[in-house]
Amino acid sequence: MTALQQIRYLMKSQRFERALAALEKVLKREQECPYLWILRGDLIQLLERKDGPPLREAAASYSKALKLNPNNLEAIESLAHFYDAVDPKPVMAKRYAGLYVKKAMKSLSEMKRVLTDE
Repeated sequence: MTALQQIRYLMKSQRFERALAALEKVLKREQECPYLWILRGDLIQLLERKDGPPLREAAASYSKALKLNPNNLEAIESLAHFYDAVDPKPVMAKRYAGLYVKKAMKSLSEMKRVLTDE
């Protein structure tokens, strides 16, 4: 079982603390992977423990993913959701929601072009 498979298994088992610890080890080797940073943000939110990382670390993880890949829709969506529902900051939520819509529309336009090209 790969490290990522083990992390997913721990998440399914709702052992979020152990999953985060395993993920932190992987991140030491794979710091340039946006998916892992998004996963870290999700795990921090799932922990909901006072002795775990503060929730702002979830936002920092999503921001790191976005910095690594400015077109990562999942990171943008995660930030919009975070600032809408977790740490309400309406201006930030709208900023990321708008960015998400803009990039998603561009992607849809590109895919429509691919479908119509002959």
